[in-house]
Amino acid sequence: MLHGPACAARLRREGVRDESVLTAIAYHSTGHADLDLLGELLYLADYLEPGRKRDSDWAAALRDRLPKHRGPVLREVVTGRIGHLLDQSLPILQTTIEFWNRLAREGRAEE
Repeated sequence: MLHGPACAARLRREGVRDESVLTAIAYHSTGHADLDLLGELLYLADYLEPGRKRDSDWAAALRDRLPKHRGPVLREVVTGRIGHLLDQSLPILQTTIEFWNRLAREGRAEE
C-alpha cells in the first residue's frame, strides 16, 4: 500500500507538478475522494488488470463493460475491494471510505 504514495512523492521530488497524475498514482490502490477521471481509470486498471489473482471471469465481465459503464463498474470494484477487507477483518482506510461515500452519492444522483 505504500508504493503509490512513495512513487508520487518521488515524482514530485523529480519535478512532476501535475496534481491529477500525482493523486492518481498515490491512491491507485486505495481510492480517494479527490480522484478525477484519470485516477478512477488507474484505480480500475490496477484492479482489473488481466492476470491478477481474482475471479478472472468476473473481472473480464467488468472490463467488457468499460468505458461505457464506468460509474457502475467503479462502484462494483470498490464494493468488492471493501467486501474483501471486511471478510478478512482488515481495517479500511479513511480515504477508501471517503472514496466510497463520494461514489455512493454520485450513484444515487444518477438514479
